[in-house]
Amino acid sequence: MKSSQTDSLHISSAVTTTLLQTCLVNVSDLSDKPKEKTCRLLLDSGSQRSYITSSIANHLNLPTIENVDLSIFTFGTKSPQYIKGRVVNFIIKTRIGVKRSIYANVVPHITNSVQAPVFNNSAKLLQNSRLNKLILADDGSYGDKIDILIGNDYYHTFISNEKLCISDNLFLVSSDFGWVWSGRVNETNTVDQLSVLTYFQSTGIYDSKLHKPDLPLKTDDVKRLWDLESIGIVDSPKCSRDEEAIKQFNKTIQYKGNRYYVKWPWAEYPPNLPNNLGLAYGRLSNLLKRLDDLTIKSYDKVIQEQLQNGVIEIVKNASFSLSHPVHYLPHHCVFLIEINPISFVLYMMRQPKQ
Repeated sequence: MKSSQTDSLHISSAVTTTLLQTCLVNVSDLSDKPKEKTCRLLLDSGSQRSYITSSIANHLNLPTIENVDLSIFTFGTKSPQYIKGRVVNFIIKTRIGVKRSIYANVVPHITNSVQAPVFNNSAKLLQNSRLNKLILADDGSYGDKIDILIGNDYYHTFISNEKLCISDNLFLVSSDFGWVWSGRVNETNTVDQLSVLTYFQSTGIYDSKLHKPDLPLKTDDVKRLWDLESIGIVDSPKCSRDEEAIKQFNKTIQYKGNRYYVKWPWAEYPPNLPNNLGLAYGRLSNLLKRLDDLTIKSYDKVIQEQLQNGVIEIVKNASFSLSHPVHYLPHHCVFLIEINPISFVLYMMRQPKQ
């Protein structure tokens, strides 16, 4: 029997931790005697909307502001998943006493555990006397559960430009929640450390399967890894637009006189258009925060001119229930620098992708 070559493998890895921007807040409803609950939220500028879990919304008995249809694109997919949801309004109070009204979509589950900012050498990180006086947005006392996600519709209304560099790639960012941890922890975590030492020795001639690489993942397997079920949302029975178009085509196609006839897929009235109040209000808040006093006056001048010319009109009794559909449009200004004096045009934004 011939002895084959000895194979050996050694792997050693120390896992570093990347901290996401998390905060602790008190959440309450808008009633005269509000019910309050401590929650942990995640700041995510990559999300267009804000979300709250159904368990928190049900615990606070938050009323439905409007029902919406959400189209969600997940990583690795080209077509969206459609789900039905509702929008609720609630108040959050931060650890430094700031109160803010938030409109958010209710979902069954936002994400799995997000590590709390607890360090083995936290005393070393915060040994500076100035840092000891800071109010941290998340002190790690709540755990790793996420109840609320604040998207880009409110993100910049909370975050300021000030930040402190604690160590390489680790920062404290100033916000209305307090000081938020953000970045990578450059320390060896003995709990997460992974060390593997493997030694293989074989005698005899045979077909070793260790030399055969694993087959690559199929497209369906990759899609399954990033399916909405990973965030607690299952497929909705609502068909995609392509499926609806094919269904309409097969239902109405006719053959007459050596020709095929098919009906146009006309939109039904009233259209299935969301109220969009939460998104429009959030973008208005962001807009007002960015504009200076001079720009706000110019902005108001344009609106007053449009009001006088009949382009727009003031809605009376906006809170009154109307029989026809109501849809709120966010707006922004575009400066025309090439014109002297510099002016700007007011643009109404179409229904954004959700």
